[in-house]
Amino acid sequence: MPEVSIIVPCYNAETTIERCVDSILRQTHKDFELVLVNDGSKDRTGEIIDCYANQDSRIVAIHKPNGGVSTARNAALDIACGEYIAFADADDEVKPEWIETFLSIISGKDLAVQGIDFIGQGTLVKSIGISSGCDNRTLVSRLMRYSFLGYMVGKMFKQEIIKQQHIRFDPTIKFREDDVFMLNYAVHLKNWASTDKSNYIYYVPSGDKEYGTNATDCTEQIFNSLNIIYNSKIPAGILKSQSWSVKGAVVSRILSGGKLSATLLGAYRATFTPTKSIRQKFLNFIILKSASLGPIPNMLLKRLNR
Repeated sequence: MPEVSIIVPCYNAETTIERCVDSILRQTHKDFELVLVNDGSKDRTGEIIDCYANQDSRIVAIHKPNGGVSTARNAALDIACGEYIAFADADDEVKPEWIETFLSIISGKDLAVQGIDFIGQGTLVKSIGISSGCDNRTLVSRLMRYSFLGYMVGKMFKQEIIKQQHIRFDPTIKFREDDVFMLNYAVHLKNWASTDKSNYIYYVPSGDKEYGTNATDCTEQIFNSLNIIYNSKIPAGILKSQSWSVKGAVVSRILSGGKLSATLLGAYRATFTPTKSIRQKFLNFIILKSASLGPIPNMLLKRLNR
């Protein structure tokens, strides 16, 4: 059994996958398996990862029909053998100490977090600093305060928790699926540690990248987990930071003709603030009374959004 399973979903990545894999093979810590998942690529990605798998026994190549990054990661989780799980993206690269740094702080803990170098028009190094804790609430508050909740590539997970709780990525969510996975995992973790060291190089995608779903589609799942973690007493700072997501989710749900769940309605009550705006007061009334107004909220919101 390898100590670490590194999971890399690959889709039409022929121009970047070699840079990614070569950087992983240069790790100072050698006891790992590398699971490369070809998610129905139309270019030479599948051929390239097969070549790597034939050259190095630590590499496993999986080929599957295209289903998105979540299905690719799930396929790898189904066969991963390592004690710990780490994720990388096919268009990024890692520094030689990436895995070693994770392992230096995760011993006896359920999660390790390290920083990420974001490469775009410049370089931004982002982390949650040097810290540790024995509760999931402190961790989630810290991750959300530093806007680091998702970003699987900056975290190392314990395989035992993922398997026992059958935690998987939701294939219906194409954007912020990392946030949902992390919170589902956080529900079950008991301790964690983080470092300000950064060994992952993340190449920021272009602003016009299409994800396939709205950024607020996962709001209900996020608040389901937050309510469990905080026993329905979510801190004010988190509520404020997620107010945009809640508003977008409830408006979208009503406009699509759906009913607001107790989770979304409760989140909206908790996040909206008093206002002097007549329009906003009217919007609040429509949303909070939507359950008893039948199709009226849908019609009114459509008029407001013209």
